[in-house]
Amino acid sequence: MKVDEAAGSGPQSMDVCAHDIWLDKAEVCLSMGLCQPARQLLAETHRVAVELGDKKAVARSLLSLAVLACEEQNYAQALILLDTARALGGVEEFWYQLTLTTVRAVVGQRDPDAHIKVDQIIKHSCGALQRVLEQRVNRVPEISFFITSLEMR
Repeated sequence: MKVDEAAGSGPQSMDVCAHDIWLDKAEVCLSMGLCQPARQLLAETHRVAVELGDKKAVARSLLSLAVLACEEQNYAQALILLDTARALGGVEEFWYQLTLTTVRAVVGQRDPDAHIKVDQIIKHSCGALQRVLEQRVNRVPEISFFITSLEMR
């Protein structure tokens, strides 16, 4: 797990671009079950982020596309998108959401060993977040919540 040190303080950062707003809108559409508008926003956001070389936005758009793939029960595609997003990295919340989406995709595939894979994914993520917690004492409440939430699954 590679936590983005240059990301500042995450959502509190004042460096907002149009594609960040599109990503926020797409995530709202996904939460409301509006898959087609979300797909259009995510496709455009991904294209623009790639053109601009914004790795954070590319990773975030891939993560949201993976959530969309899970909504459509296309779990294999979701895992491919998640692997690509994982390689780009992000802030703590990104890793938390990536872990939750990975667990959802693994469970959705109905693999007989899914529970073993899920345990490994959660243990790995909790361990990585624990190491980040030691380095970022100003983020203890948020990171502790992420760890506790994952451990409860």
